[in-house]
Amino acid sequence: MENDMFERTVNTGALLSLLALLVGSCATPDDVWNKSGATSNDFNADNRHCSAQANAIENPRSGQIQATYNRCMEGKGWHLERR
Repeated sequence: MENDMFERTVNTGALLSLLALLVGSCATPDDVWNKSGATSNDFNADNRHCSAQANAIENPRSGQIQATYNRCMEGKGWHLERR
């Protein structure tokens, strides 16, 4: 009985640690799109437009969706800042 409780505690702890790592990595992205004078609403609108454009590609090759999205955002004046 004690061994079962220990295994459940270890499994729960490992799951919580993994969850914290995933949430933390989502909260601190490595790359950030910047555009001088732009608001979050500007970003959201351009992001939606470029995402739709990139995801409309039929039978994309490896990396083509991301490259299309990046070109679209750059065409709208955004610059990807590596952190």
